[in-house]
Amino acid sequence: MNSSRMDILWAPSHPDKFVTWGTDIYLYEVSMQREMPKPSSFRISALASANLVSTITNQQYIKCVAIHPHPAREILMAAGLANGKVALTAFGPVEFDAKGLAGKELSPKHPRQCNAVAWNPVDRAMLVSGLDKHRGDHSVLLWDAVKSPQKAVAEFSLSEVIHSLAWLHQHVIAVGMNNKNIKIIDIREGSKVVPSTLTKSVYNIAVDPHNDKHIASCFENQITIWDIRNFEKPIVTVTQPKPILKLSWCPTRHNLLGTLSRESQSLCLYDVQHAIVGDEEETAAIERFVTPGQGDVSVASFCWHPQHENRLIALTQSGRIHDYTVAERVTLNFSPSMHLVRTVGRRMLKMVDETNSMYTSINDISNTMKQRALSDYGLLSDLKENGDMVIEENLKQLWHWLGSHQTSSSEESNSENCHPGVRHLLKLEENNPNAICPRSDGHYLAWNDINASKVCTFRSEERKEALQLCGWPVQGNNEEVLQFIHQLEQDGFATRAASIAVFHLHIRLAIDVLNRSASKGAQGNLQIVAMALSGYTDDKNSIWRDLCQPDKTQLADPYLRSMFAFLTAEKDNYDNVLVNLHILFNN
Repeated sequence: MNSSRMDILWAPSHPDKFVTWGTDIYLYEVSMQREMPKPSSFRISALASANLVSTITNQQYIKCVAIHPHPAREILMAAGLANGKVALTAFGPVEFDAKGLAGKELSPKHPRQCNAVAWNPVDRAMLVSGLDKHRGDHSVLLWDAVKSPQKAVAEFSLSEVIHSLAWLHQHVIAVGMNNKNIKIIDIREGSKVVPSTLTKSVYNIAVDPHNDKHIASCFENQITIWDIRNFEKPIVTVTQPKPILKLSWCPTRHNLLGTLSRESQSLCLYDVQHAIVGDEEETAAIERFVTPGQGDVSVASFCWHPQHENRLIALTQSGRIHDYTVAERVTLNFSPSMHLVRTVGRRMLKMVDETNSMYTSINDISNTMKQRALSDYGLLSDLKENGDMVIEENLKQLWHWLGSHQTSSSEESNSENCHPGVRHLLKLEENNPNAICPRSDGHYLAWNDINASKVCTFRSEERKEALQLCGWPVQGNNEEVLQFIHQLEQDGFATRAASIAVFHLHIRLAIDVLNRSASKGAQGNLQIVAMALSGYTDDKNSIWRDLCQPDKTQLADPYLRSMFAFLTAEKDNYDNVLVNLHILFNN
């Protein structure tokens, strides 16, 4: 195709055909196919190809084209010419020949350019043409192509120049004229005074197919949208950086106006948000850009598909044609029953509920709250059972901690603190500065399986209760310690089990736990950590102590970091162990 073609139009009654015109008129047929198109066809989208069906070359100086909108086997067109005539033409011998329509020319009294032509949306034989100014002659001519092709059946707008026009409905036309006003002409009223508005925005008049009270027009780079019931001022005015070439309302989507600017690779779409009656807010238009094709060549024209939702066809300056579907904005809503609903076009809603796998991946807190509420979460008398309902380890441990001293706290019902913590047991509460901390007895314990200095530990009845409160085994009960560590390993908490083993001076047990976990394919270099652990020495000046400082090991696991912080602590200062915020609070 060459660059002389100026416009592109879908055939209103043939959803698989479109027309391009410039010097000549071409008819194409669209076929939907995934495979390679026929040799005579060319791709217009990933799923569609177009095939040239017919050509009309006997019309010269075409200025405007309108396709007959009524159902028929073939396509009839009205072409407005530079001499003012309207030529009725069709592609080959068709049913319109029998009616005497194809080949007719509707001629004005005085030759001048025809700027606009439009078929009546109801009467199959009636059309209107808009002409340049001629002194003493009318510029809006109403034709009956069957009954009176030689003479217009009605004339309007004496000595005025017509820039654009469009049918509002069967009897009313919106006409932009004289570079200064838009008039609403009722063809039944003759010369009666008609509604009008003063504006330079008289070009490319387009009527909203869903509301014939709304029209759009433009002047240079300004777009105006009107409500003819209040014609004094436009309801919306928007400005583009460059002059406007075309306006077109989407026939399948309410309040969507497509616009094309000169030398633009994209189309600008306006979603017109009409104000509610009585609302103080004004009508607004939400702007959006779409780019048919590669976006490397300016778009020359476009046309919405008459039936397929949000589908359009675009013609570029280089002659390429692109079949394009505008993706609808997705609106998401949560129903009160926690169902996620989204729009799919204008005819369909899709819902995602808890049975959908995507619902789990969203993991919304509101759904978690709902499921817990349905399970009486937080209301169970046995507090530990509340913890069994959750998967968050810290929250689970919190419920188990509350449950672990539920009985003792009920026995101390007179206490102000119904759930006493470690500080309460050790008499370290901030609100009681005069409290005396219970006495603890120091005991030196030897390391198991290695030759190292003994470690000083402190014991008291209060410390014993604090350990039980945190879910740890009784201090000094070696059998319970080993059982506790084994259970952690069985539950998959290998690094936690290893660190607690080290805290209880069972360094060989910690090495065995890490090696067993590494052999099972656990993540992390646990075998290397076990090797490093096997070289432990309590020599304060050893290379091992220097290299295994927690800030030098670059270990990500918080329990491994705490383990090495414990082993490299100076003068029994375990601050680096205690400030690790990533380990469970009860550790």
